Amino acid sequence: MGPLESTVGFALCGVLISIFMFGIVTVQTYMYFRSFPYDRIFLKSLVGIIWFLELGTALCLSMGTYTMVITNFGHPERLVRNPDSMNSAVLIGGMVDHLVKAIFIYRLYKFSGTLYIPIPLGLLSVFLFSIVVLSTVKALEAVPLRPHSPELEWLLSVTFVGSAVQDLMVAGSMCYYIQKTRKEALKNTTLLLDRLFIYTIQTGVATSLVAVAAAVSFFSMKDNYAWMMFFLLMHSFFSNALLSSITVRYISYEQALNTPSGAVIPPTSPSTTYKQNAIGIHKRGDADEYGSRQRHPARIRRCSRIGSRVWFIDNCNCSVLSWTNAHIISANDVYGGTFRYMNHVASKGQGLETTFLDLENAGDEEISADTRTNRNLIWIESPTSPTFALSTSHAWPHLLAHIPSPRANVAMLSLTKYINGHSEVVMGAPILPEYHEQFAERLRFLQVAVSAVPKGSKDAASQDESARNECTSSCQGTRVLAARRRYIRDLLPIHGTHSRTNLSHHMHAVVAEKFLISTLLFTPSESLGGVESLVEYPAQITHGSILPAEWTLLGIGVNLARLSVGVEEEDLVQDVL
Repeated sequence: MGPLESTVGFALCGVLISIFMFGIVTVQTYMYFRSFPYDRIFLKSLVGIIWFLELGTALCLSMGTYTMVITNFGHPERLVRNPDSMNSAVLIGGMVDHLVKAIFIYRLYKFSGTLYIPIPLGLLSVFLFSIVVLSTVKALEAVPLRPHSPELEWLLSVTFVGSAVQDLMVAGSMCYYIQKTRKEALKNTTLLLDRLFIYTIQTGVATSLVAVAAAVSFFSMKDNYAWMMFFLLMHSFFSNALLSSITVRYISYEQALNTPSGAVIPPTSPSTTYKQNAIGIHKRGDADEYGSRQRHPARIRRCSRIGSRVWFIDNCNCSVLSWTNAHIISANDVYGGTFRYMNHVASKGQGLETTFLDLENAGDEEISADTRTNRNLIWIESPTSPTFALSTSHAWPHLLAHIPSPRANVAMLSLTKYINGHSEVVMGAPILPEYHEQFAERLRFLQVAVSAVPKGSKDAASQDESARNECTSSCQGTRVLAARRRYIRDLLPIHGTHSRTNLSHHMHAVVAEKFLISTLLFTPSESLGGVESLVEYPAQITHGSILPAEWTLLGIGVNLARLSVGVEEEDLVQDVL
């Protein structure tokens, strides 16, 4: 028996770290059941079994530590063999190890579609677990610990070497098949495969390093129990690796594969009828048609930022800003969807007549000619899309002269791009001053009548941080792109063109279309902004409803592509180049 610090000391370090890792397992288990309450019973049972096995291991390790430190205090001769509770912990930990390994081997089989590698790995796992059982039996039979026990030396040698080889083979095989599948996969699937590849390396390296460290210390340091420290940690690393992979697998699968319609963000459920757990008790919380629990906290938080008292978070308010048979004067530089709605939806469904004017340059006579007795709305968008021009309506004397009360009565925010969760739901928010109580009551009624579907704002803080990072990446990328002659203008305020605040890429029409389909990180879509980087061709996508003759006036042409920066950061510039 060597010095205590190199024998019992190492064992106690392993016990303490193992119990700490059990705490992490407990947190991951709690997060799993809270995040996936409707998951399959198999996975829920598996997670529960692993946690109970880890609990049993932690209890046995605690009892063994108490025996070694307290009960055997003053009796160093008793330390030549493990307490029975410590041996039991080794057995239970071995059950956790090989249960998780069996799941990883099954995952390898499902991913590879072949049995050539999973079957040998599975047989090796059964063999190694039988060695663990046999070692525990030998230890319980009062066989002393190594180096005084040749009976255990060969068992432990086979266990450590076999575990290290098995872990490396599982991780290496998964990485190989993921990379092989990636070369044959479609573009939209490569992001998921990249995530799986990185996570397989991370978890595989962690578990493999512990197994290799146990084997190396076992053969190189025969006079201490450093190997026991690593041996006692193996089960905790495997448990955490499995629990993490379950959570990451769900997130990656839902975000990268569950988009059969081609949606960049996974779709939400548009249903207004949901199963009730009991009479009047909805799974979604309070009945959403009468005001969800998410809407009101979001309204309070955002009102405090904007300084307004009355505002509404809905996806229906655009259709009720004007009554029927009314006249609207709109700036001509509006989003293509606004133009389409006013000309093809509101005009036919509500009898609304819209006149589009260049309000920045319109004269008194032009505005007077379009003034009607039934005019009840002047619509101005700032900044505009896709050129991001900022409105200077406060400096329009010709327009203000025709408005009895020259102030904005309603401010409409688009929540689609940012506040509402990066394009998950198309939505707007009209903001009213408190003296418009009558109109506010009307909107409250419509919220109930049309069953608006807002989104929560729990991720508001992370959105703010992400937005700052994206702006930094955009500025850095723009400095690179501005040096290229084919980028006629980079529309970011860092270059002094403050009336332009996004990146527009000018080129020939044929080149523009080819550019859209050749990028890897930028997804061709309506450039609404989001966590995914998007590239848009306004002439055919957002502004397809506008006559080509109007494009030049709006700064739009067949040679314009618009980039919307997501969270991919450094790789974006290289993707464009």
